[in-house]
Amino acid sequence: MIVFTLTVGMIVFPGFDEIKTPVRLAEAAQNHIPPSGKLLLYQMNGEILALYSQRFGREIRTPDDLEQAFQRTREGIAVFSQKDWEDLKDRFGRYGEVVPFRVGHKKLCYLKYAYP
Repeated sequence: MIVFTLTVGMIVFPGFDEIKTPVRLAEAAQNHIPPSGKLLLYQMNGEILALYSQRFGREIRTPDDLEQAFQRTREGIAVFSQKDWEDLKDRFGRYGEVVPFRVGHKKLCYLKYAYP
């Protein structure tokens, strides 16, 4: 029983970290959002994303609100579902690099933006 518990704890569970933890987003947030800045979350309730990023999250509901947030912050990271990004990429794609990632079964992406 001890060997089984150790095996699961040391091998199996860490293998799921990449699947359930937004590691790439967390690293990018540490490098591109100041400690007092916010992770922009487009039409999502992303507490887990903000938690792992060690930044407060700000939920954004409309494209115009997102544009205003970009104007205020000038640079940072915004997170989208892949579906929402497909609808918005023509408007916001010119502001930076888009990186796809997954959290469990959710297909997401983040935009490292620099607003002119």
